[in-house]
Amino acid sequence: MGKIFDNNAELSEWLDSNYWFEDGFMLNYTFDQKSNSISMLLAYQIDGTYEANTQRTLKVFSVKALAVINCTSLEEDEWSADHCMEGVNVTASDVVSFALYCPKFIEIECSRVIVNEEPNRVEVVKPWLSGTELFISVHGANLPSPGDWLSWFKTFGHDLGWRCYGGDLTDTAKVPQRSYDGWFLQETSQMSQTTQGLFFKHCSQSGNTFRVSFQRTELRDPVWQSLKEIVLRYKDIEISSGNCKFNNEQWAIKLDEKE
Repeated sequence: MGKIFDNNAELSEWLDSNYWFEDGFMLNYTFDQKSNSISMLLAYQIDGTYEANTQRTLKVFSVKALAVINCTSLEEDEWSADHCMEGVNVTASDVVSFALYCPKFIEIECSRVIVNEEPNRVEVVKPWLSGTELFISVHGANLPSPGDWLSWFKTFGHDLGWRCYGGDLTDTAKVPQRSYDGWFLQETSQMSQTTQGLFFKHCSQSGNTFRVSFQRTELRDPVWQSLKEIVLRYKDIEISSGNCKFNNEQWAIKLDEKE
């Protein structure tokens, strides 16, 4: 028989002992209308890394909510076992109540929760690519100037300009030439309609290696796609997206696969 929780205080204590499932996963979810119960598998990583195609170990628990009083509807396509949760939180209620993102936000109120610890799960980390962030590390080259980026995007047919957050178009000569962290590139035609763009989150030069972290907000897909191709101008490069890393040749192959 597993652990039984019929109040939020005891459930909170158990969640706290399991790190509130921060960066955890919901591996399975089932609502049984006949018994008015919800069964799920919750897990968090206890060994390994998050890097693609490496081995990791998950600590797994079966969690069953009995006599469900209220719950957020959850369709099959609204949750993913691969989604990394921010955690499980207890919500204010006179009954047992908890909530999580899977990635849809769901909240469950019930009379009792039964938890059983399951065997650890050893698996290979699935690769995934980010649609909003990109990081490059380039060896044997200097950090490009703000003007370089404008020229390269121009060859792809994009008329871009530099700006601060929420700001207007800024003369390229006034942009810090070797420390443009925190600045944005945006299409000149989109300046008045947006506050951000292609964010240069971090830029640095160390010896003969430079690194840049990009993040997109309010940036059209064609510009983001062009950035992915622009970085291929560097041969000795490591490109990171999501939990994957690529060299020049591998990245070129990945871009061809997406087309």
